[in-house]
Amino acid sequence: MDEEHDNDLGNELINETSPYLLQHAHNPVNWHPWSTDAIERARKQDKPILLSVGYSACHWCHVMMHESFMDADIAATMNRLFINIKVDKEERPDIDKTYQTAYQLLMGQPGGWPLTMFVSPTTLMPYYGGTYFPKQGPQGTLGFADLLHKLNDVFYSSKDRIKQQEMHTQALVSIMMQYHPAAIAPLAPDLIHKAEVALQREFDPAHGGFGDEVKFPNCPNLEFLLHSTDTMTRHIAFTTLNSMAEGGIYDQLGGGFFRYSVDEAWQIPHFEKMLYDNGQLTGIYAEAYALTQKENYRQIAIETGEWMQNNLLDANYSAFYTAFDADTEDQEGLYYLWDLQEVKHLLTHEEFASIKKFYNLDHKANFAKKWHLAINPHVPMPEHALLQSIKQKLLAQRATRVKPQIDNMILTGWNGLAIKGLSVAAKILAHEPFRALANDAIKFIRDNLYIDGQLYATWQNKTPKIHAFLDDYAFMLDAVLTFIDEDQEHEYMPFCITLANDLLAKFYDAEFGGFYFTAHDAEKLFYRPKTFTDDAVPSGNGIACLALFKLGKMLNNDEYINAVKKTVNCSLAFLHESPELHLNMCRAYSLVQEEG
Repeated sequence: MDEEHDNDLGNELINETSPYLLQHAHNPVNWHPWSTDAIERARKQDKPILLSVGYSACHWCHVMMHESFMDADIAATMNRLFINIKVDKEERPDIDKTYQTAYQLLMGQPGGWPLTMFVSPTTLMPYYGGTYFPKQGPQGTLGFADLLHKLNDVFYSSKDRIKQQEMHTQALVSIMMQYHPAAIAPLAPDLIHKAEVALQREFDPAHGGFGDEVKFPNCPNLEFLLHSTDTMTRHIAFTTLNSMAEGGIYDQLGGGFFRYSVDEAWQIPHFEKMLYDNGQLTGIYAEAYALTQKENYRQIAIETGEWMQNNLLDANYSAFYTAFDADTEDQEGLYYLWDLQEVKHLLTHEEFASIKKFYNLDHKANFAKKWHLAINPHVPMPEHALLQSIKQKLLAQRATRVKPQIDNMILTGWNGLAIKGLSVAAKILAHEPFRALANDAIKFIRDNLYIDGQLYATWQNKTPKIHAFLDDYAFMLDAVLTFIDEDQEHEYMPFCITLANDLLAKFYDAEFGGFYFTAHDAEKLFYRPKTFTDDAVPSGNGIACLALFKLGKMLNNDEYINAVKKTVNCSLAFLHESPELHLNMCRAYSLVQEEG
């Protein structure tokens, strides 16, 4: 495609299936998908690559698109100076993980989305990077257009310095990829205790959660804490789950959790809703109910699972979509916000009086001069039937608004997290509809996304796409094992064995232990991640170990157990340095210790 093109015809993303890439298909930027052709074009033209990574529900991705990528002058500059490549991090998590790691090494701080990397075409290593760049920089800093010129000049005028920087970055990557197995010492109780102490130290006793600013659900943390034998440690989880359920991070009318809160008290979220959070939290709240028998945990588990069913379930394929967008009509959170007069008009005087203080409507507007609903825990809850009637009235009005867009990709790994959460909730709560949902999703993935010995990571446009990654195999194996609940005669047991064998054949490092994120025959990037850290989703290595150990014990299979032991060996240095970041690996370590 020529660099100058008619925007009405779209750029090279027009034929893609990813919802995120299609959002950018009519930008005046001449975007390319990640491909050999795009990289070769950059090499032939000796142009640096501008790599932009994001996802469809991301608010700041939308902001940067509207500010910069839709700006004709900025787009013309990008097209003239760079080969521009756009990547959906949910479709290609391998590329995202590689360049997030490079960003952290290069810039000395964690990355995020949108990720904006300036990349040498010959080595595909970045020489500069950032996340969201504003069109106009704060006083004394460069705006995005000026930055483009500067970084293009750097590429041509400082090639020797860039080469030295690349060598330094590659050396750091090489150090990260050196794994030194050690003998397993009987320190599991100490290691678990060390992780618990670290989480206690980070815990916010006033509001729950960890840290004092932006707060994420941290589902792996919560699940780990709920499994603790220490009452005070479990208290951290309960306090956090209570605060989240009462806060604005939870959709008080429609159910389901937003991705994170921008404040310490869980009041104002970024408004995207992700399958991976809600799938995990469905099971976690059910587990909290099992430990306490408190009805509010049961209610949140059911409401969250039902939100997934009502909003993310593909009725034709019985699997779950990826995400609900943060924005509607180019405004973040607009779908969820309320004008006070609108609420008064919809409700009777008695109804409004009953929720005015309960939903903090007697306080100042808390977002964009409107109200985002959160519960005041110091105010008595209105009578149940009255509150349900009020919610239905407000929901009916909300349903008339422009609904957030849905990312309708079906991701295998995230469906695995949802299947597990639904399976846990179905068992604990004796809720058969959740078991049926989990069963249908397993069948869909087994029958449509596992083809000729290959699991696929995504289902797009009625077609499987992208060979699966470690997380896809590990999360699905864990999910199906949870669903069958140790029934060795279950019809899904052969699928479990197939997934387990594929994990070993495709991802396992037989020399040092551990599982790579990409398969042995996958596209080679300059960094092949083998990570043990839990994040918003659990560690693929940690879940692979837990699932393989469980299956190994069920089937008396030493190959699975030995792979777990060797993987734990491989991770020991990381576990002892910061066990609170590797909680699922710590759980696997404990299992190995108990095995003896």
